[in-house]
Amino acid sequence: FYLLHHTRYYYDYVQSGEYAKSPIFTHQKHAFWELKNKTFGIIGMGTIGKRVAEIASAFGSEILYFSTSGLNKQAGYEHATLEKLLMVSDVVSVHCPLNEQTRDLISTTELQLMKKNAILINMGRGGIVNEEALTQAIDKEYIAGAALDVLTNEPISTGNPLLSVTNKNRLLITPHIAWASMESRRRLIKKIAENITVIARRDRAIFSAAIGAGMRSPRRFAPRDDGGRPPAPRRCGRPSWRPAPPTASPPSASAPATPCGSRER
Repeated sequence: FYLLHHTRYYYDYVQSGEYAKSPIFTHQKHAFWELKNKTFGIIGMGTIGKRVAEIASAFGSEILYFSTSGLNKQAGYEHATLEKLLMVSDVVSVHCPLNEQTRDLISTTELQLMKKNAILINMGRGGIVNEEALTQAIDKEYIAGAALDVLTNEPISTGNPLLSVTNKNRLLITPHIAWASMESRRRLIKKIAENITVIARRDRAIFSAAIGAGMRSPRRFAPRDDGGRPPAPRRCGRPSWRPAPPTASPPSASAPATPCGSRER
């Protein structure tokens, strides 16, 4: 809605003091339209794309989608080729992953297919929309504007061409915050804690099953007596964690060695 309703322009108009000088109650330099009965194109119909489709439908939009993998087919919405989606959509919203098939998916050729009053939204990943091509499309008015929450390099590089867009009212960039509501962060932390608990329980179960099957504990769990060094190999009749008695004399060179596990008689 920031781009659709030209929010930046109207905010600046009020802050400049011009509205206070107006002889009438309203100011309508830039026209805008509703989402009702408009075509809302979604690229990437995964979990997020489906949710976006539900919200756009609630505003009365007609949903058109393109599955970048070809696997996510959603009943109740019309599937289209990328070219058709770009040509007929009033809003194009990107929600697909970045991979070899989607890198620079939206570049100069694709942007020129879009309506001049269309708005492009990228909430997927930077690199899906070519930033140099998008800069040119905005300045040459191939499209009405673009809203981005993701960029090829994050944080944004100082040489990013989007920072030099001439008409800044046509561009909205946010620093990868679309995911970061307080509720979302709480869910994330809760899910991490749940995953740690599941892994810990699984490992304890595997260890208990191994002990129950008669397997010895790994050597790394053996007692240590010398500041962290692994215990010496176990010798016959002597626990590995006890040093030899200081008074013990070495065996005679002529005396035969006692086999490990046998008893002297």
